[in-house]
Amino acid sequence: MTPSDASKISKTVDELTRQLTPALYDIGFFEATVDNPLVGKKIGNSFSGHALDIAIRAVAMKLVLFVTRSWERNGNSIITFLKFAGSSGEYIESERKSKHPDFPENFLQIGMVQRRLNALHRYQRCFTNHPSFIAARRYRTEHLAHLLDGQSDISKRLNKEDLIIEDLTYKDLLNLSNKTAVIISNVLQIWKFEIRNPQDAIRISRKYTLDFWNFLPSLSDAEKKS
Repeated sequence: MTPSDASKISKTVDELTRQLTPALYDIGFFEATVDNPLVGKKIGNSFSGHALDIAIRAVAMKLVLFVTRSWERNGNSIITFLKFAGSSGEYIESERKSKHPDFPENFLQIGMVQRRLNALHRYQRCFTNHPSFIAARRYRTEHLAHLLDGQSDISKRLNKEDLIIEDLTYKDLLNLSNKTAVIISNVLQIWKFEIRNPQDAIRISRKYTLDFWNFLPSLSDAEKKS
């Protein structure tokens, strides 16, 4: 591997990690909000509740961008990481042994890195061809990224192939977001040998958001008293 390729991979992993941090808190917020019966009770029949509805939809749009950006075919994405590092198991293992000469080989996962990279390749193909991810890309293209005159290339291709892709649901989006967060954490562990459990930040955010919905008064009742 050339120093230029190694630098490109490091930049890609750094950018993926940078966008992961806020996404984890968004995921926790969304997990505590989607299908939470308190949400409707607290903001239903309320004019001020529209502000919270806007916040919920804004987080949803952020997660759509998080998922689709992470799996782009260019830029600092998981696919770019695999393009440059996908066959570099021996190089990565050599770097680990060089940086941690006192660590046992089983701890450094010597002999396992290429198998993990191969598994990521297979996962990437399945993930990016899944109907819910295609729906997320279509939503991003047609509603967030461009003001289109007519159909997007994605919709045209689906129509040509006579494929029906259902609209993205909040549950689909949560599933895609959680899986993307796990894969980025795997990329970080493979390239930088750093352990990061996405559930740590998600759990904190989910708890704080549940507390928010529990403590929030019924806004329609509060409006009647004002």
